[in-house]
Amino acid sequence: SVIVRLHLVRHGETEANRANYVLGQRDSPLTSKGIGQAVALGRHSIGRHAFWRAYASDFDRTVKTARIILEGGESGTRFEDACGDAQQPEREVGRREQEYQHGGSDGSGETTVMEKPGQEVSAKIQTIIQDKRLRERAKGVREGRVKTMTYDEALKLHRLENGDDAELPLFESDDDVWKRVKDWIDEVVRDARNDVNRPDVFD
Repeated sequence: SVIVRLHLVRHGETEANRANYVLGQRDSPLTSKGIGQAVALGRHSIGRHAFWRAYASDFDRTVKTARIILEGGESGTRFEDACGDAQQPEREVGRREQEYQHGGSDGSGETTVMEKPGQEVSAKIQTIIQDKRLRERAKGVREGRVKTMTYDEALKLHRLENGDDAELPLFESDDDVWKRVKDWIDEVVRDARNDVNRPDVFD
């Protein structure tokens, strides 16, 4: 039999978290605090492990958090690359907050993701496999709104801004989320069973 141990880590603090906005399946840059959280965990024992695989959702905030952790929280040019533009002036933070609130700087209503879904991003220790099944729960019309706003209030505002016939953004139930996450877990376990007897994978 194969025992698969999962180490689950939430992404570092984002600008949306700091501004108290619902993020869901939109993206937002890491704050300096979020970067520091990833660095601290990377310098802890988890950052010094060699894992069989490393996964993240296909959002920039999760990929950068994972990369910093797997690099052991190292500083230097690689660390600055992982941080991206998260350490930016306050007026730039405000501009970015407006972008994720309204769904992107191009006005398309879509969130810009810097890393393409499914793309493998090389970290110092290993590759980070991006998988959309690991995304946070889709929260529908509440995404990009302040957390104190109810769904009904957000729905009314959405229709006011986009019209009564406008298509509603994806909203997931607990069952919806579990279905896609369980599908990912089952796949990981199958892959582990296939790899367990490969000497090039498990010494």
